[in-house]
Amino acid sequence: WTNRSFRTVAVLVFGAVFVVSLATSVLVTRLDPAPNYFDTRLRLWEFALGALVALVVTRPLPRRLAVVLGWAGLVAVVSTGFVVGPNALFPGWVAIIPTVGAALLLMVKDDGGDHGAHVPLRARWLTWIGDRSYGIYLWHWPMMITYLLRTGAQDVPIHVGLVIFGLSVLLSLGTEQAVAFVTRPRSAKQKASTRRELVRLVAVVGVVALPVTAAPAWTGSRAPAQASYRRTAQ
Repeated sequence: WTNRSFRTVAVLVFGAVFVVSLATSVLVTRLDPAPNYFDTRLRLWEFALGALVALVVTRPLPRRLAVVLGWAGLVAVVSTGFVVGPNALFPGWVAIIPTVGAALLLMVKDDGGDHGAHVPLRARWLTWIGDRSYGIYLWHWPMMITYLLRTGAQDVPIHVGLVIFGLSVLLSLGTEQAVAFVTRPRSAKQKASTRRELVRLVAVVGVVALPVTAAPAWTGSRAPAQASYRRTAQ
């Protein structure tokens, strides 16, 4: 196969995956969005979109077009946190907003020159957070779920969200250092302290895992009392 024919076939394949997966995601998410959030088949269109960008956009874009598309992509990504509410059927059609925004940013790269959207994204504090974003994501989830189960709230207030974010950053840093210490090559003398670091890592995970597993039981045990209180109040 030539490179051109291979690329054509790849575009057709990923294009079909994009259409089928996205259409299925939109339809199925309307019925029951919760389990579909973790269904890889319903999220394949997101990966397919990235593949299509890599296959189709192989040359630098004109500077003016890159500026417009780049800033449009950045606005789409940032605005998702404000536009998508707690009752949104995610990851249905709503997921198109941040995914297309990210695809636009990848597509334009730094073709926008000094006025491109990539300029503010190069800020040191943003790249620092970006390097640790996955760890922050993993840590924020159990804390957020614990808060919702503990309080019975439907969403997380801004001030609580900021606290969760701050704790997630700290826990992400701690996990990063612990993993780096355990995996770093060391002498025989240094290996003796590895067990202590593993204990610390397990303890950190337990700090979050314990309330997450205990919260549902605690909430369930309070449900009868809360129902009785409501009946009495009525």
